[in-house]
Amino acid sequence: QALKELEVEITKHPDNPILYNYLSAIYAKLKLRAKAEQVLMDCYNKFPDYFFGKLSYADHLLQNGYPDEVPKLLNNKYDLKQLYPERETFHISEVVGFYSLMCRYFIAKDNIRSADVYWNVLADLEKQGIDGNQQPLVDAVRMELINKKAEKVFGEKFLARERRSIFSK
Repeated sequence: QALKELEVEITKHPDNPILYNYLSAIYAKLKLRAKAEQVLMDCYNKFPDYFFGKLSYADHLLQNGYPDEVPKLLNNKYDLKQLYPERETFHISEVVGFYSLMCRYFIAKDNIRSADVYWNVLADLEKQGIDGNQQPLVDAVRMELINKKAEKVFGEKFLARERRSIFSK
């Protein structure tokens, strides 16, 4: 029902990028990957400056093994203030989204030192109290960073064996 309503809203308001982002997220939740990707691409192509569309597209690039495309997408800017110099303030969801993306980008590039810089900002925000909507993203980034560090220390074979033993109990 919500999906149909959202599709109708997009036909009524085709210049609202938020609707496209929501539609892509719904398709992804419903495991309709091709539709989710198409809407994501439509959103990014139609609204290239829409922040959350850009974040979603960058996330898509990371998930599909194209981390080298992320800096291009962000005009080689690794800080929100550099990316949007005209802005003085950012919403917490923008900060968490951006720093999570950058942490994951550096994890994908195997640059743990830089990933830690972004993680430390997220951890500080978490200590200050982020809303419940942001917590799952922060938790996922935390696990991704922990897994990458463990992989570096113990090796992939060890982690694969440990994952099997945890899930077989």
